[in-house]
Amino acid sequence: AETNIFPAGDGENTIGVGAVRALISRFGLFEGTWRKYHNLGDSDKYLRACANASEKAMASYPSLMTNYDLEFNSESLRGQPGIILYKNYADTQALHILTSRHRNSAGNWDLTKKAADMYLLKDGKTRWDSPLFTTDQDPYAEFRNRDKRMLYTIMPPYKVVQTGSGAPNSSFTWTYDTDPKHREYIDLMAPLTDAKHKTLPAIQWQGQVLKQSPHFRLFNYGQVYMAGQTGYQLHKYYNNVLQVQNVDNTDGPIFRIAEVMINYAEAKYELGEFNQTIANNTINKLRARGGVSAYTIGAEPIDPTRDASVAPTLWEIRRERAIELMAEGFRFDDLRRWHKMDYTQTEKLGRWIKRSDYGNALTVLGNGLSGYVTVQGAPPAGGFPEHYYLYPIPSNEIVLNPNLVQNPGWK
Repeated sequence: AETNIFPAGDGENTIGVGAVRALISRFGLFEGTWRKYHNLGDSDKYLRACANASEKAMASYPSLMTNYDLEFNSESLRGQPGIILYKNYADTQALHILTSRHRNSAGNWDLTKKAADMYLLKDGKTRWDSPLFTTDQDPYAEFRNRDKRMLYTIMPPYKVVQTGSGAPNSSFTWTYDTDPKHREYIDLMAPLTDAKHKTLPAIQWQGQVLKQSPHFRLFNYGQVYMAGQTGYQLHKYYNNVLQVQNVDNTDGPIFRIAEVMINYAEAKYELGEFNQTIANNTINKLRARGGVSAYTIGAEPIDPTRDASVAPTLWEIRRERAIELMAEGFRFDDLRRWHKMDYTQTEKLGRWIKRSDYGNALTVLGNGLSGYVTVQGAPPAGGFPEHYYLYPIPSNEIVLNPNLVQNPGWK
């Protein structure tokens, strides 16, 4: 297909050579690392295919959209830099409900503390070694001086007062809380976004004001919408374009050059060919967009959560992948191909809280008076079963084709 397809496809936003190369990049990385970490052999063939296709795609798409948030919340991605292929949603033709799920009571989408901790500070260091980080026991301090992608992906903290002449008007207007600390991120987000996107306070799809963040489902001040369990409310696809529930028309990126960049960085590392020039053309372009200092090979930040079996440079490449692609559906397959599903076998935690601040409705690790919110408790004993890395072949398919053999461990 790469050799024979019309380079520009069959018209605007159709599958051309750029989309083919992006697919080769994605698939080659998956298959190559799966083969390497599952001891199947022949991994370099696929990693090389990923690297070669990625290089060509990056040459054709040399720049990124300047605003990370707009890659996911634009009414039109037509002609935008770095967007290789996208799903064009339009009124009366094709609609989605992703934004609605952020702004109603049905979503309840969260990130974990582990995910939040992955975001670097502006100086390129982690929350454990950066002097810019003071504490995670105050939500305002926890978000301060972080990668801008964190502010676009997790709802920042704030608190406002609803105003008006009585219900329902009081739910639709607001003023600042008397404590100035509660407006820090309202003011911070204002120049980073606009009224159609991520200004604070957050607004429910009908226009009702969410009084504060973090916002918990089990203690929600009577506001059941935009609530979650961990306190790290997913915010990535939130925008104010929506006026009617479940008729979202923002375009959806299918292939974007940012993913290809991090595919390329990882493939080149696995091939033993990663260097500072590649880091500058991939990781550091993504970090610059997030307002984070450049990465230098050999000067990796201190991260006590690093898996000791993963080299520091590879850990930073994987960190960048996790941050750039957060909440886009890649993580499960990434952990599978790296043979690292044991990462899922830890208790899922949320924000640090004082239980009394939330009417003792929330549970924290260790059941103390304060601590990190816990939702599901400890995972079952025994770890992640090895045979779960492969899906079972449906028995009706085996009946239809006796040459098929069930995957190991499945009965």
